[in-house]
Amino acid sequence: MIQPNGCSSASLDAGFAAAHSLAETFSVLSRMPTTPKLTTTDVLAILERNIIPHFTFIALLPGDYPDAIRALTAKGLGGGRIYDLLHITACRKQAFDRIYTFNDSEWKNLAPDLESVIVSPKMTVLS
Repeated sequence: MIQPNGCSSASLDAGFAAAHSLAETFSVLSRMPTTPKLTTTDVLAILERNIIPHFTFIALLPGDYPDAIRALTAKGLGGGRIYDLLHITACRKQAFDRIYTFNDSEWKNLAPDLESVIVSPKMTVLS
């Protein structure tokens, strides 16, 4: 299953993801150099089957964006890390046991207070 960055709560047996992760996943999959190329219809089908039914999407408030930019600037960081911090901000809005990301070292740097719950998901190769 393709999984966006997200957080989960074992006590609720639920997965949560920042709402914008759906757009990020669509963007990456629809421009990824595959053979054959995935059409936008293919990508939508992947999202509808593998992502949307399995996550509750958490929307950020308008004030969360400038707050995240301020926090990132205070750390002397910029660039694409803002998107990682927005995912972390979304997780903080929900009770969770773990935060999953393939970029765990960067996320631990962005949110050292969450280091113990930030993990990289196990990869399963489908044949």
